[in-house]
Amino acid sequence: MHAQMMSFGQMMLTDLDRRVGWTPKEDDGHMGKMLRAVLVRLQAAFCRSDEDVAAKAHALFDTPDLIPNDLKAAVYKIALQCSSPEEGAARHATLMERFSATEDPARRKEIMTSIGAVPSAELKLEVMEWTSVENKIQVCCTDKLFVFVLCLYCVRTTQVVRCISV
Repeated sequence: MHAQMMSFGQMMLTDLDRRVGWTPKEDDGHMGKMLRAVLVRLQAAFCRSDEDVAAKAHALFDTPDLIPNDLKAAVYKIALQCSSPEEGAARHATLMERFSATEDPARRKEIMTSIGAVPSAELKLEVMEWTSVENKIQVCCTDKLFVFVLCLYCVRTTQVVRCISV
């Protein structure tokens, strides 16, 4: 995404983040919950370089039971995008363990829609291979597309394409 668009999006979301936050409140109605979920998803797209956003995501990533279900995929995505290659590899391994530990399709989809945001091209290639190998994961073919699209959409796409073509 263009740097000026990222900057504009970050500026627009900063004030909203202060007012809404990531923590559910007792007086949140349906619209309040939806607004929070949209905010965090937009922050995953526009605020990857924001240290406060990254710190929130990293803290929540380590305590998945505290993350509201509608925020999990975005929190996982931010935590992966804002990681060093070493941290990203560790978080990738954690998500793979979480995926294997559950049979719940909703939990699995949260992981599949975020795991392609790993920071290195090698891990992106590994994720793409993981989803394409028969019988390795039991999910719908359309859900596998989430992983492929995210791998190609996120950082260092040209490196992933180079890895695939070799």
